[in-house]
Amino acid sequence: MDTRSLLRQHNIHPRKGLGQHFLVNEDVLADIAGAAHLCPNDVVVEVGPGVGSLTVVMARQAGHILAVEIDRDLVAKLQQVLAAYDNVRVIQQDILELHLEEELAKLGGAAAAGYKVVANLPYYITTPTLRYFFAQRQRPSLIVVTVQDEVAGRMVAAPPDMNFLAVLVQFYGQAEIVRRVPAGAFYPPPKVDSAVVRITLKPTLPLDDAQTRQFFRLVSAGFSQPRKQIHNPLAQNYGATRADMIAALRSSGIDEKRRAETLTVEDWLRVYHSLMR
Repeated sequence: MDTRSLLRQHNIHPRKGLGQHFLVNEDVLADIAGAAHLCPNDVVVEVGPGVGSLTVVMARQAGHILAVEIDRDLVAKLQQVLAAYDNVRVIQQDILELHLEEELAKLGGAAAAGYKVVANLPYYITTPTLRYFFAQRQRPSLIVVTVQDEVAGRMVAAPPDMNFLAVLVQFYGQAEIVRRVPAGAFYPPPKVDSAVVRITLKPTLPLDDAQTRQFFRLVSAGFSQPRKQIHNPLAQNYGATRADMIAALRSSGIDEKRRAETLTVEDWLRVYHSLMR
């Protein structure tokens, strides 16, 4: 049964306050599932399953699906739609408050080899949700996320158009836009087009947890005054003296007159290590 029919059958109406736009294009649903490269043993954490259309597609391909939905009213109807799939468990919870490690442990050894994330995210929770998964002790191997097209562009940006979200995503993994999704593929159609982004996470990171927090404090300070020469916002908002900051930039091979938007993740790492000496 297609998504529009499910909406009518279960009398489901999108809630504007939750930013709900249900994906109704079957080709796009298939492409999202395909982007996750699902295998029979895969564990998938789906954020924002909506009426379960994508969940059904993935349940036929993966081993286990944890479908996390914040809308309490929608969960009851979602459970009806997914009743025939014993490899799907619906969890009524705000993803940012979910104890993911506990939920994965309930699957026994199924999640030992890792898990993947598939999410359809409203603009306002895109960055918090990505940071939530990046901060997990057991990070996913892959994230496939449908976001506003402009947000997708920011995630895959390169110099001279870098931004905090780009540094965040590219520190943890490699991001690519899989496909664009026109507004008409959703009900109700949003005001802007969307895109599907696949993030392949790095198996190891260059910094430990404490260092990573400090690193992103540095990056955040750097982007606090867009379009300004980088030594100014760093000196004002990171806590180092202007002289120390300029010295760290120069020792990293970076002209202090450059803007934060021109720095790669590797550039930021060199600045961080220079400051830590």
